[in-house]
Amino acid sequence: MFYRKKVSQLTYHANKTKQRLIIIFIVVIFLICMYMLEFNPIQFLIALPEFIYFLFFKFFPPSFNEITKYIPPILDTIYAAVISTFISTILGLLLAFLLAKKTSPFPLVSLLLRSFLSLFRNIPLLIWAAILTIVFGIGITAGIIALIIFTTSFLARVLSEAIDDIGNEVFEAVAFTGATKIQVIKHGVIPSFMPSFYSWTLFLLEINIKASSILGLVGAGGLGYELKKSLDLFQYNNASALVLIMGIIMLTIEFVSNRIRSSLI
Repeated sequence: MFYRKKVSQLTYHANKTKQRLIIIFIVVIFLICMYMLEFNPIQFLIALPEFIYFLFFKFFPPSFNEITKYIPPILDTIYAAVISTFISTILGLLLAFLLAKKTSPFPLVSLLLRSFLSLFRNIPLLIWAAILTIVFGIGITAGIIALIIFTTSFLARVLSEAIDDIGNEVFEAVAFTGATKIQVIKHGVIPSFMPSFYSWTLFLLEINIKASSILGLVGAGGLGYELKKSLDLFQYNNASALVLIMGIIMLTIEFVSNRIRSSLI
């Protein structure tokens, strides 16, 4: 009994020491980053009242005098998100079956695809948009292609993981009936991972609408482009109206998406 108590105490002290070392490590990293960036928290606190004054007395209240001018870019933003999500869903679904270990007919191809898609997925969306505006020029086309690249690579990964998470008994039960591999996928795999498919597709539609709203900051069209113009021209009241419109669109899409998700899953 005494031995067990002693071991328990030693384990407790070891865990406490480990926690303290982790906290110290995090604090040291934080301080190093502050030092390297020459970030001064005192200057931040001094500038805070100026920021509050700007926000409430220059940026707000919003001006809706030019609201009719913003309708086309608002619609462009929604259209871009829908188009990119639709195309990415098809591409991501096809790639997911090639990536998943349980369905891929070519393991080497699966490995290469994972590497390429991981690279595409880890390049920030704004960088994709900035690069594509050089190729396709300023406009919504660059934004749509950037969204397709990012969304396809992300969706292919999560859907392939959803396929691999399906229990082996599903594959074995359908295969036991004499079904071919295509039939196993059709009657066993697809019905099992459809809830994940619906959930991720709706989630990425929300993300794409949010992303397409800010891609205009790098010249990729949509509502973000109008926001950038308003800020560049110091039309802060118009900019605050655009930010408010963005917020309303996001909340509406999130509400509708949650309702659809709850009815499908």
